[in-house]
Amino acid sequence: MPTHDGLEQIRPRILVVDDDPDLCTLVRDILSEHDVHALQDGSQVAAELAGRTYHIMICDLHMPGFSGLELLEALRPHYPDLEILMLTGGGSVETAVEAMKLGASEFLLKPVRVAELRAAVHRAEKRLEIGRENRLLRDLYGKQKQLDELREDLVILFNHELRTPLTSLKFLETELEARRAELPESLSAYLDIFRSSVSSLEFLAEDLRWMGENRAAPLPLSDEELDPPGILRDLMKE
Repeated sequence: MPTHDGLEQIRPRILVVDDDPDLCTLVRDILSEHDVHALQDGSQVAAELAGRTYHIMICDLHMPGFSGLELLEALRPHYPDLEILMLTGGGSVETAVEAMKLGASEFLLKPVRVAELRAAVHRAEKRLEIGRENRLLRDLYGKQKQLDELREDLVILFNHELRTPLTSLKFLETELEARRAELPESLSAYLDIFRSSVSSLEFLAEDLRWMGENRAAPLPLSDEELDPPGILRDLMKE
């Protein structure tokens, strides 16, 4: 389902991890509009995440055998984009701070309140959307940078390939100009056309050189009045 900015709206898949089966059922009921799966053993989380993609995890802080903090520490390096919401019945401020340092997005108190849980999940969805947008922008920037580098390489290549024959043409132009008096009148007129074409190629080569050397520089602007009718008359004379 596309969003207003054209990005694909991903329906988040949620994993609930709590040793209390009643709480797992309650969370699934509260978030019934989402795709919610529940586990009651923290040691099973790694295998579950490896086999299926989840976007949000709601995890109990205190579980027998495998605490929420241990789970955070184990998962965060491998799932940096996973939104993790921690649940606790009475954690201290120090514990909350430690959970945040390990990568928890939010800290929710038990008993679970419907409005608070839904609001927390909604905020997690927004963060996921922002993360997708940032990754898209980074990808676009990377592709733009690659295109800029390719353009610069092509400009340098074209400039080199153009100047090689241009050197020969300039030499030929000089030689013909030195012998203009010996040329038939008809060929003398063609020599003027030849000189004009060589001059155009020189301008093109200079433009390519400037583009290669000033890729990130602003275009030079000059403040002067133009005479379009006069320019057209000069062009028609040529």
